[in-house]
Amino acid sequence: MQNAENVQVTTDDGKIYSAKVIGTDTRTDLALIKIDGNDFPFVKLADTPPRIGDWCLLWAIRSGSAVQ
Repeated sequence: MQNAENVQVTTDDGKIYSAKVIGTDTRTDLALIKIDGNDFPFVKLADTPPRIGDWCLLWAIRSGSAVQ
């Protein structure tokens, strides 16, 4: 992801979104990406609204050199 020129995210319903790599960490093999859009599904994890600086996690399954 660190040197990625083009990143796309495909959702379960088949929609494809372009994503921008915001940051990477090679030590932990993690990347932060930004997807522009709205009405994304979500899971309610708290009774209070999120605040700037709150943690956000995404789980993905690697398949070869792609993330599904």
